[in-house]
Amino acid sequence: MGARLMIGDLEGGFVEIDTLARHSAASNGFGAPEVALHDLTGDTARMAEEVGSVPNEPVRCPDFQLRTGDLLGIRTARGALRCVRRGFAWLTQAHDARDVLLAAGDCFRIDRKGLALIGAHHGATVTVAAASGNERPDIFFSAEKPIVLSPTSSEGRSAMQVQSNHDLSNTDRYARSVAASKRVRWDIDRDVIRGRSFDFTKKFLPDGLSHVDRLDFLTADEQRLLSQIQGRTYANIFGLVERFIAAKVLEVSGDHWLGDQNALEAMVRFGDEEIKHQELFRRIERMCGAGMPAGYTFALDPNAVATAVLSKSTWAVLALTCHIECFVLLHYRESIDADTSASELWKDVFHYHWREEAQHAIIDELEWRRVHENLSPEERDKGVSDLIDLVGAVDGLLQMQARADADYFLKVCGRSLSQHEAERVFAGVLAAYRWQYIVSGLKGSRFSNILGSMITAPQGDRIGMALAPIMNGVN
Repeated sequence: MGARLMIGDLEGGFVEIDTLARHSAASNGFGAPEVALHDLTGDTARMAEEVGSVPNEPVRCPDFQLRTGDLLGIRTARGALRCVRRGFAWLTQAHDARDVLLAAGDCFRIDRKGLALIGAHHGATVTVAAASGNERPDIFFSAEKPIVLSPTSSEGRSAMQVQSNHDLSNTDRYARSVAASKRVRWDIDRDVIRGRSFDFTKKFLPDGLSHVDRLDFLTADEQRLLSQIQGRTYANIFGLVERFIAAKVLEVSGDHWLGDQNALEAMVRFGDEEIKHQELFRRIERMCGAGMPAGYTFALDPNAVATAVLSKSTWAVLALTCHIECFVLLHYRESIDADTSASELWKDVFHYHWREEAQHAIIDELEWRRVHENLSPEERDKGVSDLIDLVGAVDGLLQMQARADADYFLKVCGRSLSQHEAERVFAGVLAAYRWQYIVSGLKGSRFSNILGSMITAPQGDRIGMALAPIMNGVN
């Protein structure tokens, strides 16, 4: 049995790279989304001319911007070096039982001849470098279609067979999450902190999340301070929500105690990682406190919040958890990873956090759907009502913390602001928090698609009407 890589669940096709360059993905007849892959024809032709021209040096292909479900195939690829510059990607190759999971900064030299497949895990930028003297690799592009590598055909080339994503059972998905969890597991001191301190001459949260650049009456130093305050709260909020997430994960794992042991291990690892994340964010709070002016307060009690959240239906708690996991991935991928102005340690904290949260999002969706399937229509409707209540409660907590953070900023920023400016600071922080913890996740395609598949149109209207006061004007 060959290695298997499952990516996406939409119908698509496998297209020669020069064909992709001539036809947009939206009109190539394969139902693929448009993907930015630079000028592939020109770059690939130039690569072919350069291969072998400089002894013992690799020739780099263009960077490939892959979205979720996109797939690159490289044939006759032995010796090629494949690196991830941004995001998270899988690699599998013919005649190899491994699935190789690589994060940003990781590289892998393809060591088998034949077909190798590279797939994006929630988006990635990858580079393929062809080693001088090796046979030129042929590069292909596939749009959101799972592919299985089968044993070598009689012609000596790897045969490809399309397999529906629905053929991959839930136990296989849990098993894959367990394998990925083992690959990316990290230690707080050895891997994340590494004896370092925060650089308080740099921002923490990027402008795309903090929105401090919209407060144009603040100086650059004041905007940096406000981004650090928001970043401190960002870490504390995750420490808070992971209290109830860990408790709920351990609770629902009981459904698997005497059943699917892959699911049980996935849930146990999920809970263990959430507990580790709580410790990480407690450490981050102590480190921030050592480097920032006195007077900051985090007004929310994790145990009190967890008690309130866990009083709601499991459907609603898993929905809220899935929402959180989805926006964690979205924030890192679209804002934090690309920010060059942030403290390096702060970025590393959320890089490592994101690596494990990527698996949590998969597991949570599986559990949410499993619970959903066992509920009556009335119980599902109760879950929708509970979810609306939870999001409303979250907004109330954000208003409290936004006021505390705005007041702290006004005390330590070093000058007196007018009443109008002070109110703008509070309004700006609240709008940023609503974007970070509510709106960005609801507007993200992943969560909205999952939620939309499990609710009726009237339920969707109820959610939309209830959240309109929060959503309106926040972008």
